[in-house]
Amino acid sequence: MRLKLLLPPTVLLLLIISCKPSIMEELNETACDCFQADLDANSYDKEMFNCFEAENFGNLEERLPDLGPNLTKAEQGEIMADSLIRYSIKNCDAMQQYFVQYRNASLERNKKILENSNLSRQLLWDSTHTALNMTKAHYGMALYIFNEKNKARQVLEEITTEDPNYESAAGFLAWAYEDNGDYSEAHGIYKDLVQRYPDNYEYALLLEMVGRKLK
Repeated sequence: MRLKLLLPPTVLLLLIISCKPSIMEELNETACDCFQADLDANSYDKEMFNCFEAENFGNLEERLPDLGPNLTKAEQGEIMADSLIRYSIKNCDAMQQYFVQYRNASLERNKKILENSNLSRQLLWDSTHTALNMTKAHYGMALYIFNEKNKARQVLEEITTEDPNYESAAGFLAWAYEDNGDYSEAHGIYKDLVQRYPDNYEYALLLEMVGRKLK
């Protein structure tokens, strides 16, 4: 879920908290309860940020502060949702735990898909094989999924050196660094991705998670 930002998120967050100091804590607790319920149920097949859907918050409209006459209720809701997600990224441990499990489950699903392919391992490694519609970045990730981690990092490093703006390759490489315990390298890449793609909540979450590991 990506929302249009009408004001800088930091300004919005300060405005909302100043209007009603407890509202972000209350809503964050509701979202955290949702993530924790999914963790307890071992349910990791949902889209990330489903816990921020409106039905989880009851009559939210009555709890929203008035952000001004020039904004519709829908626009105020979008601002509130954006600020809540960014607040929860920093304050909801269950959200981070859910994402780790979600990511691991995604890796396992992709591994099974590749393992069940009728293609031979050699063809699978061939990044130019168009039947899989594989870019070089996905080739590097396929290597990583099959535990060829050193080779995967080498491929992804080569790609990002050739094209520093290759988003998916940078994301995969940061993931590989993080998994290998190279948190400083991962943090640098995630920080750059957040700056380049400020509306991408996943990068913001990953930056926060790796940042905690550096402390």
